Amino acid sequence: MLARLHVAAWRETYTGLLPDAEIDRASNPTARQVQWARIIANPKVRSFVLDDLGFACIGPQRFADMQVKGFTEELLSIYLLRIGQDRGHGRALLRATLGPAPLPLTARALTANTRACGFYTHLGGQPLGLQDDQIGDVVVTEQVFAWDQPRLLLDLPLR
Repeated sequence: MLARLHVAAWRETYTGLLPDAEIDRASNPTARQVQWARIIANPKVRSFVLDDLGFACIGPQRFADMQVKGFTEELLSIYLLRIGQDRGHGRALLRATLGPAPLPLTARALTANTRACGFYTHLGGQPLGLQDDQIGDVVVTEQVFAWDQPRLLLDLPLR
């Protein structure tokens, strides 16, 4: 179920933002099953799944420069199928994944993904700058967002 949801959300999110070949490469259900087995087995990663609509994962910060700035955690992924968007489900996913005592965290979004960038900005994410990353064979530019007091996200209304 998670692998299929991940593939569907990946396709919806990145069609038009990444080359079709990269979307196809990342849409391998078997590879996504292996990925999810690793995520679920990792006690340092908190995941939450919302029915057949979406999921989010928060774990240890992957980038040393962000750790130095005090951002110890990272929103590793948050995906919501279009059918569930604009209904408060994204906030619900984030709040559930944060847990009761969230630590300062960052999130990244392709600069071309205006929907994701708008979501993070609307939730009070502070832009920290742009960084290049690589998805498969494609170099992309990502906006880094940060929350130094993510517990405030727990008080936001769901809509």
